[in-house]
Amino acid sequence: MLIQPTIFDWIQWLFLVIAVGFFIYIYSRISSKPFSKFLFRAFLIKVFGGLAFACVYIYYYKFGDSFRYYHDITKLNNIFMTDTAQYFRLMMVSDGADSAPSVAYALREFSFAGQAEGWFMVRISSPFGLLTANSYLGITFFTSIVSLIGGWQLFKLSNRLLNNNYKWSFAIAFLIPSTIFWGGGLLKDTYTLFAVSVWALAFYKILHKEGALLFQILLLAVMSYVLYVLKAYILICMLPWLFVSLYLLFSRGIKSKIIKYVSVPIILGVVATGAYFVSVTIVDSSDKYKTETLETRANGFQSWHKTLGGSYYDIGEVEYTPVGILAVAPRALVVTLFRPYPWEVHNVFMVLSSLEGIVFFGLVLWAFSLAKLRLFKELFRSTFLFGAFLYCVIFGVAIGMNSYNFGALVRYKLPMLGFFVLILAFLILKFRDAKSVGTAPTD
Repeated sequence: MLIQPTIFDWIQWLFLVIAVGFFIYIYSRISSKPFSKFLFRAFLIKVFGGLAFACVYIYYYKFGDSFRYYHDITKLNNIFMTDTAQYFRLMMVSDGADSAPSVAYALREFSFAGQAEGWFMVRISSPFGLLTANSYLGITFFTSIVSLIGGWQLFKLSNRLLNNNYKWSFAIAFLIPSTIFWGGGLLKDTYTLFAVSVWALAFYKILHKEGALLFQILLLAVMSYVLYVLKAYILICMLPWLFVSLYLLFSRGIKSKIIKYVSVPIILGVVATGAYFVSVTIVDSSDKYKTETLETRANGFQSWHKTLGGSYYDIGEVEYTPVGILAVAPRALVVTLFRPYPWEVHNVFMVLSSLEGIVFFGLVLWAFSLAKLRLFKELFRSTFLFGAFLYCVIFGVAIGMNSYNFGALVRYKLPMLGFFVLILAFLILKFRDAKSVGTAPTD
């Protein structure tokens, strides 16, 4: 399972950085769009963040899912060189179930065969291996580009919501340490971060009638599918964002009070029913997300991490009932957003995560000092950000309840960090600017 890059791998990676970086640099210089000047900086952050991830895995960890993906990618691409038709048959297989005998036999050589999430990762990353002669560093370069594209969508979204405050938007999209390191390597997190960011911008454009509606709906559907296959729990946590924002959009568009009183309950009922059936469909499609399975897995994780010690944390006994979840929700959310505390740090990666939590706590205090409890009212006025706020809370609680390990937590919480900071930045800038001119914030 060890990977040892050759001099060719390093030269190839450097060539890709110089070649692609040159075109991005030229584009950023000649583009008339004022925010394009940030693209080259974002490129450098992403490719060197991806390289840092690769080096840590190659020379420090020396094992992990990233290596397993790579070895399956290599095997799949070797089949392309000897039997192209078989390669494409394998590329069409979702998880190996009900495959033709010849395909089923070939799948026996792959560690992720039979696992829909892992095999999807292998298939979508396979072209990167073909382009780079199966170089781990080369594949990492292309996953860094995937991360760059996703980050750029979040950057554009932040610009829209923060009135073209480029510095804040750039920090949100590209300067959060966890996303720099964990969000650009050969891991599912890179693709889920990309999908969440593209999904969010497409949804914003749908709500505000920007661009081609059908294209944005198609993007929303494709990114939802990617999330469903790779990490369905992210999509489940995003459903309240989708349905609540749509409810607020439709209800606020009704001007007549009489029609509103009659129609709003109907709209709410339709939205709630739709959310319920979509959630049930997702959960029923995978045994992993059923309540009984989640409780069993969580208890297993807790016992395992407690035995290992180190970066283990405990939020107490969790009952997977509405009352039980509400009881631990505040502690779980604090764990996700602000821990590990400095005295809980055991290695350099935890130091970065701890410092990140301190900064997040400082931003929360800053927002509350400016807005007090008015910040909730201000969030409610934005159909998009109020839904994003619900997503951050639900996702943060779910991750904090089920990780039990700070090392795992730092990766699991990536899909919400950018939106959490975006919400805080929106509130800070809104109330700071209003305070400076002595007026109440307005849309």
